[in-house]
Amino acid sequence: MGFEFPSSWAGTAGAVSITFAIFYAALKYSPFRTYAPAVRSALQDWYRKRFVLYSLLASSGILLFIILFVEIGYQYHGDRIVSISELGTVDGAQKQLSNSIGALKTLGYSWFDALSITIASVDKSLDGYYLKSANFILAENLEIMVFLVVMKKAGTRFFR
Repeated sequence: MGFEFPSSWAGTAGAVSITFAIFYAALKYSPFRTYAPAVRSALQDWYRKRFVLYSLLASSGILLFIILFVEIGYQYHGDRIVSISELGTVDGAQKQLSNSIGALKTLGYSWFDALSITIASVDKSLDGYYLKSANFILAENLEIMVFLVVMKKAGTRFFR
């Protein structure tokens, strides 16, 4: 679905949903139903520990900051964004990008602006795929979090 709807979040909404539907049908209506108590027990263990939920929240926060920095970099500092292909060699590009924040700060940019220019430059170097992949991963994280919340609300009756 991500290839059919590349510019919308609807394209990513199917992966976890379809996987969950197949998983649910297999545990409910096939010979695999004998494993339903073990799956229920494992999911309840996840809910009690909340480790998965907290890690998804943390990674979603990081992805939101990446998206924010890329968008700010393109919006307000488009003239300062460079691509690795414009810098010559890969070693030269890595050196330039690693020194980018310090160099931009000496030009009077704040650390926030320097970081947004640097991250937007990485995105430009990857032809926009850095931002696109961050959006897709964020959508999948949110979908998994919704799945976990729904499963917690459904409780033990879901895989009976």
